[in-house]
Amino acid sequence: MTTLKYKLFEAFLRTMKHRDRIFADLEKPRIGSARPKGKLAERFVQSKFKGRTVWTVHPLSGESQSRYVHFHGGAYVYRLIDIHFPTIAELADESGVTIVMPDYPIHPQNAQETHGWSHDYFTSVVQEHSLENVTIGGCSAGANLALAVLQMRRAEALQNPSDTILWSPWVDLTMTADAVPHNPKEALLSVRGIVASGERFIKDRDPKDPLISPIFAALKGLSEFHIFTGQKDLLYPQINAFADKAKEAGVLKTYKVEPDFGHYWMFYPTKDRHGTIRETAEILRQ
Repeated sequence: MTTLKYKLFEAFLRTMKHRDRIFADLEKPRIGSARPKGKLAERFVQSKFKGRTVWTVHPLSGESQSRYVHFHGGAYVYRLIDIHFPTIAELADESGVTIVMPDYPIHPQNAQETHGWSHDYFTSVVQEHSLENVTIGGCSAGANLALAVLQMRRAEALQNPSDTILWSPWVDLTMTADAVPHNPKEALLSVRGIVASGERFIKDRDPKDPLISPIFAALKGLSEFHIFTGQKDLLYPQINAFADKAKEAGVLKTYKVEPDFGHYWMFYPTKDRHGTIRETAEILRQ
């Protein structure tokens, strides 16, 4: 069951027609990136990697040797937004793990540049902190990107982390009716918005390229996946199909389906997110 505040927040999103916002924002030449505000500004440390900003937050208990690299969502349209920072700080505190959140390149850069920079950044984290201390993951488009990084490392015969965190992962960019069916219960995404943003990211790439749509990837031995999804998520059908494929490959470690939640609830400013954060924190502590 969702809280009243969750229901009110989704009602606000629907009233503001937030589902259609992404379609309008695609027309903007460039969208800026948020910075941590208030007390969070004192906790997040800014650094640079190949010209891009990376934000690091240590748990309140102090810096950890473990690192979790989290690639943010935003349909490859949005960079970091305000709601990312509180959730990631809460996850760091709950898990006791230091979390890094890179502001990876998106439009006007192409998918190859996005993949290349993210692969190089993750490799730099592994080199500095050792693979056994590093976990990878992401939310929505960021989960898509994390899966691309895993595949690129495998292609280079590099060992991958044992665990991968996938929150509301976007795994199928073919834009078929099965991949993004109409779902009137979804408050955050629209079919036309997700289709248009996917097409812009893909450009001339084959949408069935496993780096673009990891649902077509060979998953066995890639990593062990911890997937969190909401049954009201516009992307739920493709996430469920991906989970089935991961289970068949023997790499599905966690599959948590929340029946009352839509896309990206982990970042909603309500207490509904706390359970998912606690469960994810337990995975990071292992």
